Amino acid sequence: MSAPAPSSPLRLFYGLDLPEDFRREMCRLAALRLSAADWRVAHPDTLHVTLRFLGDTPADRLPDLLAAGAEVAAAAAPFPYACARLIGLPHPRRARVAALAISEGAEKLEQLAAALNERLARLGVPPEGRPFRPHLTLARARDLAAVPAAAMEAHATADALVLWQSELARPHAVHRPLGRWPLGRTAE
Repeated sequence: MSAPAPSSPLRLFYGLDLPEDFRREMCRLAALRLSAADWRVAHPDTLHVTLRFLGDTPADRLPDLLAAGAEVAAAAAPFPYACARLIGLPHPRRARVAALAISEGAEKLEQLAAALNERLARLGVPPEGRPFRPHLTLARARDLAAVPAAAMEAHATADALVLWQSELARPHAVHRPLGRWPLGRTAE
């Protein structure tokens, strides 16, 4: 994979990484609960919790975005979060996304996302057009589809903020970390 040309926009987002065994298990369970005819289950390498999607961003903004990530991460502390049930977004019976709703720790995720949005606003990054909804996307619908009611309990720890570059590719997107900052620690 080659580095992008300086003038090429980068497709970026901030989020939380997940342990590899956790990602694989969640994708395995999603494949068991969702009809393969209706859903494309995420590849385990792409599973994450999105805190802020930036989309196509000029490459020259990267230093400021890296500094913002480091600052926000240093001001936060690690915290546990848990998922309890499978949900459909935007609606359970006519969903485009099957996700795990984050229950425990949702408020902490909202606070982390708000701190990130506040810091990005100081850089002139416009706010997202929709409110933050803590979830873990597991699958995307081939067309609008129903998400079965299912319990899928999972626990993880938010311990680092990551700025990813997302490259759309086949058979699945490739997410490359550009910056990773442990929560609660200043950069060394």
